[in-house]
Amino acid sequence: MDNFLVDGKAHGEMATQLAASGFNVNQFRTNDVLLQDEWELLDDVIVRAARDRLIGVADLMSRGFVKRLNGMATPTLTWQRQSGIEGASMSMDAQRKGNNDRVTYDTQSIPLPITHYNYNINRRFLDVSRNGTAPLDTEMAALAAEEVAEKIEETLFQGASGYKFFGATLWGYEDHPNRNTVSLSTAWDNAAMTGALILADVQSMIQAQYGAKHYGSGILYIPASWETKMGYDYTTGYPKTIRERILELTAIEEIKIADKLSADTAVLVEMKMSSVHMIEGLQMSNVSFQTGPFTTDFTVLSINVPRILADKSGNTGVTVLS
Repeated sequence: MDNFLVDGKAHGEMATQLAASGFNVNQFRTNDVLLQDEWELLDDVIVRAARDRLIGVADLMSRGFVKRLNGMATPTLTWQRQSGIEGASMSMDAQRKGNNDRVTYDTQSIPLPITHYNYNINRRFLDVSRNGTAPLDTEMAALAAEEVAEKIEETLFQGASGYKFFGATLWGYEDHPNRNTVSLSTAWDNAAMTGALILADVQSMIQAQYGAKHYGSGILYIPASWETKMGYDYTTGYPKTIRERILELTAIEEIKIADKLSADTAVLVEMKMSSVHMIEGLQMSNVSFQTGPFTTDFTVLSINVPRILADKSGNTGVTVLS
């Protein structure tokens, strides 16, 4: 995939892809600000730093669960949900009158905000690097990219329900109003939690998915504090760990740590495009603007938000244990 979140392509290709998205990046990336190799160096740093901070987002992007559009010209994304219809009839002569049911629709929307972080490069230190005295300092570019990536990742898991635009709300796994929920009685890292009790929690999450008519397999995300417990023996004398036992369930593809999860919270996500995908309105990019004779300001920015889909009955492929 030609996507910064997956394979780290940058340089001229980054500019080409950004232009294709409707954003004229060239007006913000001129060689009178930085030389071509300097732009490429910063692009490399930004791509690597962003990629290292993405777990849940990368899982979606690497599977192709992404919808690309011109985000700069699309402040909100709107779509319609469709209801189901009643089942077919059975008879010997097909003369029995059917239900004549009709599909109904409602409208959903999410905002597409820009996630961004600013930094600057002093002209004097830029000249020092060009003289070969010291390499170009890329630390702030890397930190800016990390902050942008972490915010995107946080939004996927925790949502950004406080951010609203024209009545549209940006939801994540944990706060989506149609998520499936399972109550957690005891945190998995508690000494009282056995392998069997943890397995029972996971099975309850799976049943919640099935109850919502989502039967596909998915990824189980857990907080870092629970990871050690996954390596414990499932039970005394049993030749497998708790992790290995859980992965025997056909509904669980992987178990992953997600550090943006809330404490003592696990999320099971069905890995289907029809359940969740990313809306990419602008790939992560690095642009500049002059604010003074000796300082050039840069902004790392991206339009990348999750879209969790629910049918008109409120069924989703996301289950939260908390």
